[in-house]
Amino acid sequence: MPTSRELLEQYVQSGKLMQLATLGADYSPVVCNVWYDAHFAPDLLRFISRHDRNHSANIRKDPRVAGSIIAIPLEALGQPVAGVTFTGMAKELSTTGVESEVDAFVKRWPAATGAIDPAKLARGETPTRIYEVAVEEWVLFDEINFPEQPRQVIQATRVRWRLAPNRSESVIRFRVHHVAISVRDMQESIRFYETFGFRQVIHYADPNGDFEISHLKLDTGFLELWWYKDQVAAPESAAELSSDLPRIGVKHLALRVESVDEAKRLVEELGIPLAVQRRDGNTGVAYFFIRDPSGNLLEILEDDRSL
Repeated sequence: MPTSRELLEQYVQSGKLMQLATLGADYSPVVCNVWYDAHFAPDLLRFISRHDRNHSANIRKDPRVAGSIIAIPLEALGQPVAGVTFTGMAKELSTTGVESEVDAFVKRWPAATGAIDPAKLARGETPTRIYEVAVEEWVLFDEINFPEQPRQVIQATRVRWRLAPNRSESVIRFRVHHVAISVRDMQESIRFYETFGFRQVIHYADPNGDFEISHLKLDTGFLELWWYKDQVAAPESAAELSSDLPRIGVKHLALRVESVDEAKRLVEELGIPLAVQRRDGNTGVAYFFIRDPSGNLLEILEDDRSL
C-alpha cells in the first residue's frame, strides 16, 4: 500500500481545481477557485490570476492562505471521500525571470499560453500574474485507504535557501515573534496596551522581586514588557523622535490600522497626547506617534501600499 505521503502527491497531481482562501482587509476569509500546477520537494502550488482580483490583492497584503483539493469524482452523499487540504504562504511572482514557471504551467494547461507569455509579462501587456503557494502543512483525508483514521497530517517539504556560499541548505522559515520594551510600571503599561487590543497571556515575577516579564498578544505577534526594580533612565536624546532616530538601536513599535484618521480621533478621545502629529510619510504610509506610560514611542500607521 502506498504511504500517506505518496497518496497525497498522487491526489494533488491528479486534481485540477483547488479552492483557495485568502484573508481580506478585515481578516475575513475570501474563497476562490483556481486551476493549479503542483510541484514537490519543495511543495509548491502555482496558479494564475488577474492581478486586480480580490484574492490577488489580498495575497499582496497578507500572504497567509489555506485551500483544498478534491481527488475523486463526486457521485453521492455517503461515498468514501479522498482529498487534501493545506495551509501555506502565497506570493505574486515577478513578471520577469519566470520562464521555467511559465513553461511548467503551460505544459499542464496549454490554454494559458497567451495569458502568461513571458514577453507580455515582462512588458506589462497582460493583467495576468503567476502566484505561488509555499505549502507549510498538508492534511490528507482518505476514507478509502485509511477508513479507521482518514485524517493524516503531513508536514510539507519547505522551500530551501542557502545560509552562505559553500554551506549546507536550510529549511528554516523565520517569522517575527515579538518586540521587547522596558517599562516604568508593569500594570499601568498592561492597561495602556490593552486599550489597543493587546491581551496579557504570560506573566513572570522574579522570586526576589528584582524584575517582571509580561507577554501581551495581538493577532499572531507578541509584545514583551520588562520591569526592573533598579531602572536606568533612557538618554535625553530619546525624548524626541527627531533626536532619537539618529541614535543606533531599536526605535519604536508600530501598529497598523485601516484608517489612521479614525485611530487619531480615538486616541484623542482617550486623552492620549500625540508625540508626533499625523503625517504622510516619505515611504508611502500615513502615521502619527504617541507614547506609552513609560515614554516608549508607539507608531499608529495606515499602509495601503501593494507590496
